[in-house]
Amino acid sequence: MPMWIICENTLDVIDVNDAAVDHYGYSREEFLKLNSRDLSPQEDVRKYIDSIDSTAKGEYRGISRHKKKDGTVIMVDVIADNIIYQEKAARLVLSNDVTEKLNAEAELVSHRIMQQKLITEAAIQVQEKEREEIGKELHDNINQILASTKLYLELALGGNLETFGDAISKSYQNVTFIIEEIRRLSKKLVPPSLDATLAEAIQDLIDEIQAITPIKISLMTDLDEKLLNENIKLMIYRIVQEQINNILKHATASQVEIRAIADAEKLDVAIIDNGVGFDTNKKSKGIGLRNIDNRVKFYNGTTQVISNPGKGCSLEISIPMEKIMNPVS
Repeated sequence: MPMWIICENTLDVIDVNDAAVDHYGYSREEFLKLNSRDLSPQEDVRKYIDSIDSTAKGEYRGISRHKKKDGTVIMVDVIADNIIYQEKAARLVLSNDVTEKLNAEAELVSHRIMQQKLITEAAIQVQEKEREEIGKELHDNINQILASTKLYLELALGGNLETFGDAISKSYQNVTFIIEEIRRLSKKLVPPSLDATLAEAIQDLIDEIQAITPIKISLMTDLDEKLLNENIKLMIYRIVQEQINNILKHATASQVEIRAIADAEKLDVAIIDNGVGFDTNKKSKGIGLRNIDNRVKFYNGTTQVISNPGKGCSLEISIPMEKIMNPVS
């Protein structure tokens, strides 16, 4: 580690090791002609003097900026303390270059912030898309049925005995249908109850879909759900829900297979259909797939879409278990 000794009174360098000579670019003779102020950028000299004054009687440790001979500014973790050197008061300074480490940490923080922005943006887009779809269903479907129900009730109130029974029966059927439609729309907006298990919540979703479509959906899980935190369970449920919606809208598939498997290292989820597929090189990811990808990246996971025209589609995600496990109590 680079280190040197400075005179406590003048701050002149009075000894230096080879590591400091090599790292800072000075010859030994040049280094020994320096005052320790010379190792700080000009705008940091005042701060350096203040730190010397405040710690003159004890140890100092902190991150500082140093300047090499060629003018390069580096970030260093400095440790300094008083010593007696050649029977004179002096300070020993150790300097550890942490420039690359700090840059990497800053880049990681920036990457995390960008990921969070992408997730937020995608979530907003999905929410707007869901609101638009629900608005259309309310207007085009439920609103129309309510309007016809109103007409049937007006007929019944008109006192025509020939049409009374039929009008009441039609109104009852319409109200029942509207209740079911509103229940279905509400379930799309409200997070599912995961008080039981994630597997049961996904199976309930599958049962509801299979009740209204001819598509066959199979589920295979091998999870110790006690290890998974609630956020990741909900995220997996939403991913399955989103991808099944994509399949129903675009894939023209007759079969879907869902697999969720976890071991000590990672959680793997795969959703595979036998639909029309698409060319992944030509077709960009839609909002739904981008939202899935961003959610998975937030947990340092990976998303892969494997598809070809006429050969179905496979959505595969993998997430490190260390990122999603419940804390050990």
